[in-house]
Amino acid sequence: KQTRAALLVLAVTGFVSIASEVTWTKTLVLLTGGTVYGFTLILAIFLSGLAAGATAARRFATAGNLGTLLLATGAALIVARSLLTWIPAAAEAARGAASPTTALFLQALFVTATLFPPTFLFGALFPTAMAAYAGDGRSVAARVGPAYALNTLASVGGSLAAGLWLIPRIGSDAVLAGCAVLLLAAVPWLPGSGRVRAVRTVAAAVGIAGVALAPGVRFEPLITSVRYEFDEGMTDTPRFHYLEEGRTGVISVVTYGSSRARLQSNGLNESLLDLEDPAFGSAPEVWLGRTPVLVHPDPETAFVAGYGGGVTARALLDTSLREVHVAELEAATVSAVRTVLGAGARLDDPRLHLEIEDARHVLLRTSRRFDVIVSQPSHPWRSGASALFTQEFFALVRSRLEADGVFAQWINLFNMDRTTLLSLAGTFYDTFPHGFSLAFPQTGDLILLGSRAEVRLPDDVEITTRFALSRAQWVALSEGLPRSTDRNLLAEMRLATLRGRTPAPQENPYALLDDESTYDLDRVVPPAARVPVLQRAADRFIARGDFPGARRVRERLAELDPEAAAALDRRLAGGLRGRGVGAE
Repeated sequence: KQTRAALLVLAVTGFVSIASEVTWTKTLVLLTGGTVYGFTLILAIFLSGLAAGATAARRFATAGNLGTLLLATGAALIVARSLLTWIPAAAEAARGAASPTTALFLQALFVTATLFPPTFLFGALFPTAMAAYAGDGRSVAARVGPAYALNTLASVGGSLAAGLWLIPRIGSDAVLAGCAVLLLAAVPWLPGSGRVRAVRTVAAAVGIAGVALAPGVRFEPLITSVRYEFDEGMTDTPRFHYLEEGRTGVISVVTYGSSRARLQSNGLNESLLDLEDPAFGSAPEVWLGRTPVLVHPDPETAFVAGYGGGVTARALLDTSLREVHVAELEAATVSAVRTVLGAGARLDDPRLHLEIEDARHVLLRTSRRFDVIVSQPSHPWRSGASALFTQEFFALVRSRLEADGVFAQWINLFNMDRTTLLSLAGTFYDTFPHGFSLAFPQTGDLILLGSRAEVRLPDDVEITTRFALSRAQWVALSEGLPRSTDRNLLAEMRLATLRGRTPAPQENPYALLDDESTYDLDRVVPPAARVPVLQRAADRFIARGDFPGARRVRERLAELDPEAAAALDRRLAGGLRGRGVGAE
C-alpha cells in the first residue's frame, strides 16, 4: 500500500509541478514582459527551488513525512496563487526603479517570494516519495527507474496539458487552483494510523476549502498595470470589452473613457480600434498596408505577417489586390477583433485568406511569391516576435517576393534606442538594395520599405510628409554596427532591459530621426519632380501648423532651388507671425 501511495505522489507531484510552472510563467509574463530575461529568471528560480528542496530533504526523506510535505506544498501553492494578485504593485515598484538592474532585482525578489516556497517543497517531495517507494531493506538503485519514469512522464503530461489544453480552456487561475486541489486530494490516500489519516484528511479538506476562499488571479488589474510610452495618460477607469487567455498570451480589448479601444497582448498595445467606427485605423497601421501597394507598379497578391487589429489587412483590402493572405499566431487575437467589430472586421471578405499559424513557418513551407509582403509582428523585445526582425527572416521574405515585389516592415520607436534601431535598419537594408522609410513619431512607429527593384516615392503628399531616411542614409549610419540574426536575437537582448525606460539622450531614436531627416529623395524621386514634391510637402506641413517639418523641407529646397527655399522662408515667417510667434 505504501508503494502504491508513493507512486501516486510521484505522479501527482510530477504533473502538478510542471503544470504550475507553465502557468506561473504565463502569468508572470505580465510582470517580466515576455522577454528572454524574464523567462530565464522564472526558470532559474524554479530550478533553484527544486535543487534546494531535494538537497534539504536528505534530513527528513522518510515515508512518515510524506503527508506533511504534501499538505505544506498544497498550502504553498495556495499562497503563491494569491501572491500573483500583487503583480500590479510589483510592476509599479519596478517602473520606479533607478536602473534596469534594480528593476530586474525587484522583479526577481517578487518572483522568488512567489515561486521559491512551492518549488522548494516540490524538490523535497521527490526524494521523500522515493524513500517511501523503496521502503525498508529495498534497493533504491534497483527500483528507481520505473518510479523516475513515472514522475517524468507525469511532468511531460503536466506541461502539455497546461499549455495546450487546460489554460486556453479554463484559464490560469483555475489551473493553479486545480493543481493545489489535486495535490491535497492525494493526502487521504497515504497510509498511516487511523488518527493520523483522519488529521491529514481534515487538514487537506481545510486546504481545499481555502482554495475556494483565497484570492485568485484576475487578469484585468494585471493587464492595466502594464505601462509603456503613450500609456501614462490612461487615467480613466478601464472597460474590458474582450478578455481571453490564448495559447500565446492574454488578449484583451480595453477602452479608457472613449470608443477608441486598445487591442492588447499581455497588456502590451498591439493595435488601436474604434468600436463605433470599424473603418477607423491608426495612421501607421493604415500606411503600413497602403504604402507598398502604391510603391509597387501593379500588385495583385499580398502576404501579411501578423493580423493584429486587422487594420493593415483592411487597408490592403481597400485596394485592388486580388488576394490578401494573413498569418496570425494567436487565434484569440482574431476572435477579439471579430467580437468587438463584428462585420466591420471584414473577416468574411472572399479575398482574405487567414491562417492561424506562425508567419515565418508559413513562408518557409510555401514556394509561392507575392507582390507585397507586410510584417507587423509583436514588439521585437518579446521572445518569439524577435525572430521576425532578423537577417534570416528578411532573407526569407526576399525569397518570397516577386522580382519587383515590395516589403514593408514595422518597427517601434518607443522602447527603442538609437543603436538597436540602426542595427535593425542596417540588417533590413543589407537584404534589400532599394527602399526608404516613413516615420510616425507621434505614435512611436517606423515603417521600412524595401525591394530588390528600384522604387519610387508615391505621388502622395501624406507619404512625403512622413518620409524619414533613405536607404543610403540607414546604411551609412549603421556601418560597423552588429546585425540582428537568429543566433544573437539582437533586438530582444538589447531592448528587454530598456522596457519602458527613456534611453540616454545620445541613444534617443526620435533625436536620430530629427537630426538625420534631410529629405534625401535622390533614389526615389526623379530630379525634375523633387522640388514640386518638396513644395507640396511644405504646404501640408504649414497647413498642419508643423513648422519644424516645413523647416526640414526648406533645408533640402535650399540645396535644390534657392528661390523656392526663399519663397518658403517668407511663408514660414508670415505663418509664424500670424500665430504670434517671432519670425525666427
